[in-house]
Amino acid sequence: MKVRNMENTNGNAIKNQFIITDLDKITFQSYDTMIIEMDKEEKTIKINRNFSDSATTNKYACRFMSNLFGKTFHKSDVMNMLGLADEGEKWVDWYKTAWKIIPFEEWNV
Repeated sequence: MKVRNMENTNGNAIKNQFIITDLDKITFQSYDTMIIEMDKEEKTIKINRNFSDSATTNKYACRFMSNLFGKTFHKSDVMNMLGLADEGEKWVDWYKTAWKIIPFEEWNV
């Protein structure tokens, strides 16, 4: 397992915003709360429903998703992913990969 701070556009560490990598999983954590976890092997993305409660967490959650998928993500994009999950549908990225979205409420470490 490897834990590192997210970096700003100048390459400086961003305080309290972490990227955790462990085998096929990559996770974004803000302070002590897990926000997003992507499992490449299982093709799942877990998203904390409260990701947008904080403007800072929302900003870095969208940046995390943008870095993972190589396309700009906005709050509305992540909200749409959660909406698909609520309807029992998978989210398909532009590489034609179907991801199961798993919403959750709390996930403190």
